[in-house]
Amino acid sequence: MKTAAAERSVSRGDINRQIEVSNANLRQLKARLVKLQTWLNEEMQTTEPPSLADYIQEILQRKAQAGKSDRSQSLYNLKDAANMLNFLTRHKVMDIAGMDKVFGDMFGKQQDIRDKLKPIDRRAETA
Repeated sequence: MKTAAAERSVSRGDINRQIEVSNANLRQLKARLVKLQTWLNEEMQTTEPPSLADYIQEILQRKAQAGKSDRSQSLYNLKDAANMLNFLTRHKVMDIAGMDKVFGDMFGKQQDIRDKLKPIDRRAETA
């Protein structure tokens, strides 16, 4: 039969072993966090903002993934890419800032046309 002192020493031994395991896990987690933080700092220093070509490629890849995998879908994807290239060439867009300017101008023209058509639509409705 075990004495109370023997049971306490076994209990303390179990607790100490659990503490050692927990400390080892904590050291391992800390090392992983330091490694991830180092990687993140390196990535933030070397990562450049995406270019216009990156955006276009991403759009075309999403369209290709969303579409069917047959031959006609690949032709539509190719036509979309050609149309996009023609649009960019026609408007002399070379970067994201140029794209923002072109879309801003287009949106402004659309609003002007809409504002001019409102009175005409109202007259047509009342007539």
